[in-house]
Amino acid sequence: IAALSGMAGLTSLGLLGTGVSDLNVLLHLPTFAEERARSLQFQGTPAADPDRDRRMYMLSRLDPRRCAIETVQYLKGTHPDFQGGAGGAGRRPLAERLAGAAPVGVVVEDGRLGVTNPGAPERVRPRELVQRVVALRGHVAALQDMAQGRQVPPWFAARLAAYAAGLATDEPTFILLEGPMAFLRGGVGDAYVTAALDGALVGGWRHLVAMHDDLRPHLMPPEEDDDLPALSPEATPEAGIAIADRAIEAAREAEGPGGTDKAVAEALGAIREILEVARADENRRPNQMRRGIAYLGGTLNALIGLGASGSAIAAWLATTQGQSFLAVLRPIYDAILRFFVA
Repeated sequence: IAALSGMAGLTSLGLLGTGVSDLNVLLHLPTFAEERARSLQFQGTPAADPDRDRRMYMLSRLDPRRCAIETVQYLKGTHPDFQGGAGGAGRRPLAERLAGAAPVGVVVEDGRLGVTNPGAPERVRPRELVQRVVALRGHVAALQDMAQGRQVPPWFAARLAAYAAGLATDEPTFILLEGPMAFLRGGVGDAYVTAALDGALVGGWRHLVAMHDDLRPHLMPPEEDDDLPALSPEATPEAGIAIADRAIEAAREAEGPGGTDKAVAEALGAIREILEVARADENRRPNQMRRGIAYLGGTLNALIGLGASGSAIAAWLATTQGQSFLAVLRPIYDAILRFFVA
């Protein structure tokens, strides 16, 4: 589409079904560059590949008018939600930057340390979250019924069951859905996997991915630039999984009255799923590895009180069980810090 550069009268651009991978030409289309364009659609193109650029994928799912404006803002570096690195932000301490990558918030309920979503986003339609969760539960149940008796990949039923379990609470914690979704998303994008499956099952599978992405804004704040250094060569999937296993074991050993809630280990286990995807899929490895390590580091950052800790969390960390938990988690967290290039 570079041949379109300079077309002053172009106000709408539909790229659905094309192989376009670079949208920088929009900055050379006057109406688009001035944020006055009427419509842009590029969903399903390489430019919207979530493993290439998660933010472009999210932008591609907006309505055509917002997509035209916000995609250009992102390309310019002026998008209100996706700015990063300006004003020397990259010089903040690594621990502070990791805090912003945490996919969970930490709470103390009934004397136990637990996790929840990192912050309640503004909800224009308060009932929509409940409606989406109910719809997702029904869709997952239908997919599970369809999968019975069919030659589905051996991991499909397990990840679908894990996703259903994450939906079971009144307001799900997003990371418990994102972990199994990392496998489900990759599988439905693999033609070798889907070619042998029933078309209705594959269609339902793809719709599940879309419903999951539409739920995210109702549980999570807008995604921001993580502003993290590059990963070092030592940050392999195997090394990340080994560290995740140590953290999960520590959380499980601390479970019980006055200790941690089982949701802590479950959240860490969901992050481990993302690192498993990095190990299993070479094409998705760089993106999934970075996400998994950032999520793991951010979660441990919150659990050991380096993030925004309330008085209840500080009080729990000061208990005997809290001090023991800290003593185990701190070396694990320090190992994660060493995964990033100084």
